[in-house]
Amino acid sequence: TQKFEIGKVVVYQNEKTKVTDKKRDALPIKGINVVSNSGFEKFDYSMWNVKHSSITELSLDTDGSLPVGIESKSADAHTKERSVHFWTPYNDQFSVEQVVKKSKLTKGTYQASVYIQGDEVGSNAEIYLYVISNGKKYKSKYAKLNGYNKWKKLEIKNIKHKSGDMIIGVKVKHAANGWGFIDDFNLKYI
Repeated sequence: TQKFEIGKVVVYQNEKTKVTDKKRDALPIKGINVVSNSGFEKFDYSMWNVKHSSITELSLDTDGSLPVGIESKSADAHTKERSVHFWTPYNDQFSVEQVVKKSKLTKGTYQASVYIQGDEVGSNAEIYLYVISNGKKYKSKYAKLNGYNKWKKLEIKNIKHKSGDMIIGVKVKHAANGWGFIDDFNLKYI
């Protein structure tokens, strides 16, 4: 039997088995974010789905006319240049979510987070991070938004995953004139 070290993986080979690291490449590395375009910095937003009464996909919102859209202004982003912005003059609700394909996942425990800031969302606002894994919906505590650049980190720990895809997203229900910014989704194997 021969011993090979492939990165941090040790593989033992005898005469009847071949060394392969295909399986190793498919598994997520602990602590590495598996969400694509998690901070909205790339101009391809096709991996993000919007569930709203008037829009279904994210796009750049250059004049603030969209109820949910990408804003490119570093002062409003948690990191770098872009974030998801929301505002309407009426009561509104929406979710922004991504399906993380099973090829990027492995069986085990995950944790998720996202950053959000905003205000005027109303006393009945419902703003939370969620993850769906194996048919179970995990939810963070509700965010209490209280002003510009007062970022709140929403977190979910101990997400159990067995197989298949996972969904990560944010649900926002807000009062008239409620506004905010969402940035830096994170889903990682721990």
